[in-house]
Amino acid sequence: MKDGCDVNISSKRAESGNLAVLITAAGLSSRMGQWKAAMTIDGVPNIVRILRTAFQAGVKKAWIVTGYRAEELENLVQEAFPQDDFRRIRFVCNERYESTQMFDSLCLGLKAIRETPDAEKPEGIFFSPVDVPLVSAFTCQKETEGFLENDADFFVPEAFGKPGHPLLIRFSAVPRILAHNGERGLRGVLEADPAAVYKVPVPDIGCTMDADTPEEFRLLLQEAGQLRIPDETRCLALLHFFGAPESLIAHGRTVAELAGEIARSTGKREEEARLAVAAGWLHDLAKGQPQHAGTGAAWLDALGYGTVAKAVGTHMDLPEEEEKQFGIPAILYLADKLVKGNQRTSLEERFAPGRERFLDNPEAMKGLERRYRAARRLLQEAEMRGFFYEREGRLICAGNSMEDKYEDSGLL
Repeated sequence: MKDGCDVNISSKRAESGNLAVLITAAGLSSRMGQWKAAMTIDGVPNIVRILRTAFQAGVKKAWIVTGYRAEELENLVQEAFPQDDFRRIRFVCNERYESTQMFDSLCLGLKAIRETPDAEKPEGIFFSPVDVPLVSAFTCQKETEGFLENDADFFVPEAFGKPGHPLLIRFSAVPRILAHNGERGLRGVLEADPAAVYKVPVPDIGCTMDADTPEEFRLLLQEAGQLRIPDETRCLALLHFFGAPESLIAHGRTVAELAGEIARSTGKREEEARLAVAAGWLHDLAKGQPQHAGTGAAWLDALGYGTVAKAVGTHMDLPEEEEKQFGIPAILYLADKLVKGNQRTSLEERFAPGRERFLDNPEAMKGLERRYRAARRLLQEAEMRGFFYEREGRLICAGNSMEDKYEDSGLL
């Protein structure tokens, strides 16, 4: 079994020649007691969520194996997608859904794909049961990268040592699956030839979580909450996965603590304050990468952490409209500018090294001063809303700056 552990991931979607997704959704959902395909997380049915993720990751076409409530499922999908996207989806009905297993539905779907015209045959097929809805586009992209760079037949995502879905199958391996006797299902195929399997490390807990029972679905809902606002444990797991050094983690901790203080003292709701903390932890996730703010935001968005990604993406240069709103992006921007290394500092101390460095670079100095002025305005706004910034027992405020001295002397 091969193992891919490179985490230097491009922020751009991996381009493949032609990938498809095959989703099995034929079963009765008897252990769940509800129809799993239509169960919702954040208002989105499982089947729709999986399809959206696949399309986001660059998948060209989709096949869905239906059975129980087949017509309802087709209608549900049609209502959820614009016509152009719906045309990319094919349905295959397992008429014997009451007496067959998921492996049988998988084989039925693979046979349908195999029978498409050669020009439409995919190079690879993502396979996902309908009860694994929280897989991220990032995971699919990482599997695609492995697919393009390695000659293995099966690509299995692995989150912190635990295998998950979707399995990416090279089209040339389809006959081997169809020839299998069904013992242990698809797992039996993989176990018969470990050398053909390539493990793809990902920081995506959702890819390992299926929901056959109400209790398992409750855990899925908890994980969805983590995607909205990751806690400290999850943030640290992400930082470690992407190889963050301890110095960067220490910086993130200080920014996170300060961002939480600013949010709470300026009247933000507790949920917003926790979001500010998470953004503080993760704002430098891609430090060392070109344009690390945008790259980190792209990674987080592909992993499903969209609300955090928005703040991370603007922590270097805050758009004017975000400054006016004084939301979480603005709070993160300010908190980051009040921390140097892992220590709280003043805006003057934070910007002093840049002013020295850019003395002979007027264009860079102009950008630096623009960011400084934005941070100063935000600090003033935070003070008006009730934030008092203390460092080493000394009150630091927006008026305590060199710019006031320059203004007083007429230099600005």
